[in-house]
Amino acid sequence: MMEDAKGNIWIGTQFGGVDKYDGKTFTNYSNVNGLSSNVVYSIVEEKNGNIWFGTESGASVFDGKEFKNYSIKQGLQ
Repeated sequence: MMEDAKGNIWIGTQFGGVDKYDGKTFTNYSNVNGLSSNVVYSIVEEKNGNIWFGTESGASVFDGKEFKNYSIKQGLQ
């Protein structure tokens, strides 16, 4: 779990991707939305507001609109 600078709570799950709680509603993001895997191990926020997710298949970064994924194919080791 992680709280971002805007007060949103991000909750990584074992098989369901990640949930964002904005204080009123939950929004789920999964591989259907572009997350690299539905198994999320870690969550961290950059100073610019991008949210990074460590997943079973590599790293995903979310800019608030879309995901960009990094894996061994992109040089992640």
